Amino acid sequence: MNIASQNQMQGNKVKVYRFDVFKGRIDDSGKIEKINSVGHSTLYEGSTTYTLYLRMFLKDQFYLLPEQEAGRPFDFVILTREPSSLPGKKYFWNRVGTAKLLGDQNSGIMKLDFDLLACVDLYLNFHGATTKELETQSNPAA
Repeated sequence: MNIASQNQMQGNKVKVYRFDVFKGRIDDSGKIEKINSVGHSTLYEGSTTYTLYLRMFLKDQFYLLPEQEAGRPFDFVILTREPSSLPGKKYFWNRVGTAKLLGDQNSGIMKLDFDLLACVDLYLNFHGATTKELETQSNPAA
């Protein structure tokens, strides 16, 4: 059980981090510059899964999960999920892209590569994240 789940079951406050997702380009010096904001991503304290919301797809959620296999050219996979009709399986997960943490002058930025949006450069910015605390409810079944 992760920390976020434990906090929710105990009725504690949990921090939620919100990051900007933007369309960008690389300037002449190699630095990423923001063109415009296109969505946001959230991360619950204690979790490793980011939830990604793009304004273009209002009802869809995407999930960023750390890549488990060493040696891959990316750091995260981008997934969607849909309810499963199979017993014992809650969701079907579909890989729709990858993400790579950038370094040097672009440290703190992650490049998002969606399989079907290859012509658009999208980035997640860890700088200037906003934080809020949510009061969680006690879990009566615990």
